[in-house]
Amino acid sequence: MDYPFRYKNIKALEMLGSSCNGLICLGIASGTIGVDDDNSIFIWNPTTGEYKKIESECDFVVEYDGYNFRYGFGHDNIIEDYKVVKIGKGSGCFDVQVYTLGLNCWRSGGSVKHYKFSRRRRYPGLLLKGALHWLGRVTTVQEGSSEVIVAFDVSRERLIHLPFPDGITAPPQELGNDDRYTIVGGLGDCLCLSVVTFLWIDIWVMREYGVQESWIKQFTFEYGAWDAPPSSSRFSFCKPLWFFENSEILLDTFEDLLLYDMKTGRVRTVNMPDITTSGKLKNE
Repeated sequence: MDYPFRYKNIKALEMLGSSCNGLICLGIASGTIGVDDDNSIFIWNPTTGEYKKIESECDFVVEYDGYNFRYGFGHDNIIEDYKVVKIGKGSGCFDVQVYTLGLNCWRSGGSVKHYKFSRRRRYPGLLLKGALHWLGRVTTVQEGSSEVIVAFDVSRERLIHLPFPDGITAPPQELGNDDRYTIVGGLGDCLCLSVVTFLWIDIWVMREYGVQESWIKQFTFEYGAWDAPPSSSRFSFCKPLWFFENSEILLDTFEDLLLYDMKTGRVRTVNMPDITTSGKLKNE
């Protein structure tokens, strides 16, 4: 099988979006620093082995230089084409750039001043309901700064934001807000939000897309249910992937896969040696 990183001296490889109709969007940083750097974006079909390198000045920015950059990949159902979205920090604002596969070109999607993204960790845009989703903050004169889910409508090419649920439990005062992580995900066709602390994990589900009042806390479990003590990586990342008919939920952590039994409250590790679920590969 042919693939875009076969002969490269890879420094970093990152999925820049959800898999979409069998296609994967990759950011690949290769070469020797300061000598033959090649930071590129590819669209890859792992089934056929075909891939396309996206030529432009909008190169992939590796994470340690690009915390303020967000990427996403999705399908435009109106024009039946694929798009890569890059949101990068400009002069006092964020610039949105959109690549359309069929046109083989980038164009500006405008600038926004009132959104910010966390520098803590970068995840690719989640494709759901025809939009890409990232965690961020919105800043307005009336409301100040608040956590939101930033969404980019792939067809209409516009940014909106979805509010967090009311009633998110704050960590104990001795831990502080810096010890709470949030991760956006999807369960079935519903948007979900994982709220992770050192003591527990809450999973919220938005039953009706875009309606704040439709958020419900689907379940909560404490770390006493784990079959092994949680590490710092597990603490910082926990995203639901799938509901099973036997009431178990498959969870993705930064280290491995877990099965949570909603009936018994027990959590067990799914043993998958040599497989990483984080979507990133780093070569030493």
